[in-house]
Amino acid sequence: MAMYEVGTVTGAASQARVTGATTKWSQEALGILPGSILVVYRSGSADLYAIKSVDSDTQLTLTRNITTAFSGASYGIITAETASTSSFANQLASAFAFWRSVVEGWSMALTGSGNITLTDPITGKQVTVPAIAGMAKASDLNALAKLTGGNDLDGSQVITSDNAGFILGRNNDIGLVKKSGTYGKLMVGSGTRFSVVKGNKATISPEDTQTEIMGVDSAGNLAVPGNISAGKYFAQAIELSMSTPYIDFHFNDSTADYTTRLIENVAGELTLEGAFMCKKHLYAWGALMARSVAPSNPANGQLITGAPFQSMIQGRGGFGDARGAVANYYVEESVGSEHRAVVYLDGYGRTDAWIFRAGGTISTGKGDVLTTGSDVRLKEDFTESREGASRRINALGVCEFNMKGETRRRRGFIAQQAEKADDLYTFLGIEQEIDGEKFRVMNVDYTAIIADLVTVAQGLLVKNQELERRISVLEGT
Repeated sequence: MAMYEVGTVTGAASQARVTGATTKWSQEALGILPGSILVVYRSGSADLYAIKSVDSDTQLTLTRNITTAFSGASYGIITAETASTSSFANQLASAFAFWRSVVEGWSMALTGSGNITLTDPITGKQVTVPAIAGMAKASDLNALAKLTGGNDLDGSQVITSDNAGFILGRNNDIGLVKKSGTYGKLMVGSGTRFSVVKGNKATISPEDTQTEIMGVDSAGNLAVPGNISAGKYFAQAIELSMSTPYIDFHFNDSTADYTTRLIENVAGELTLEGAFMCKKHLYAWGALMARSVAPSNPANGQLITGAPFQSMIQGRGGFGDARGAVANYYVEESVGSEHRAVVYLDGYGRTDAWIFRAGGTISTGKGDVLTTGSDVRLKEDFTESREGASRRINALGVCEFNMKGETRRRRGFIAQQAEKADDLYTFLGIEQEIDGEKFRVMNVDYTAIIADLVTVAQGLLVKNQELERRISVLEGT
């Protein structure tokens, strides 16, 4: 009596049919016949069934219906020899055929060459293996390189000579080589692209789906679809090619998208998203710009300020900017009115600004700076000076005072008083904020005052000449 346990079995409840997987039940040499006992193993127990008929390698009919269904279950068949002489003869002949196929397989393995295909007479599974003669040649690495079909090599494979290696591929275009006097190399043929790929399974096969990790084309260019992680990166040159090439920095391993980014959003224009510090010199052969984007559809009178160029003494001063004293230069627009340039100073408890306006006017917190250009080509609409210069000069008030924030004593005019003497003696500058108050600074036009003084002096000279003439006449009489 023997037990056949190859494969698994499946059967439905209330049915008498059993289906096998990887089974060979119809092989007479196995002795599976009507009357043999099928044992289906279940957890902690087993079900026994008598076999009514062997329908095929994978199908049995039982003498009674299945009580409890099973699927992919382990099993065993207790085989029994028949008492029939003819059946026994058939069984014996089948056994001889069975063992003959086994012997023929071994004969092919022993006497054949190259790769041979053997069939397991029990399971029917086919396997391709090298013949013994071919395996004997495997000690010769040149012959080993020619083997196909997948060969497992255990242990270390050693090549003790130079100018040698493992050469792979139908075209012999890739290999691990060692050239005399040099180091070991992974070598590919000219015109061959080399790739490092990742398979879609835990164990690999050349037929698996492959995803490239790294590639080197025939010209030597390296392509890495994913990310490169390295402590240091050394290169002769770095070229970035994409629609918007960029370099991201992640300070202190920040998980943010970036802490600082260099990006080319527009061709020929590199943008730094973040702060930039230059600890030596910054040179520009072209324009050096500080740019801000204006709001859309600004209202008349709205003040728009451009990005500044800033100079700082860090750690000194510090009024509006806690980092230190700063001087800024920037452009500003009063929408609907004018554009102007601003020089701004911030430090030691005060701020000052100088505003350079179109036409040459310079406005400060203490009034406008008078220009001295008097060329006739700068002027138009000429008229005689209005009469009453003596009256206007006589109406001027003179006083002494200190400018706010200064200790120097001054003597001069109060613009509001000068305006009462003559409206040409004063003019208004642009609106400024001083000590929290916004107003237009009234300036004194000293040129207008000097012009009236000249007029008065010229009149006095004429009168003096007339008096001198009269005195001469009186003295002569």
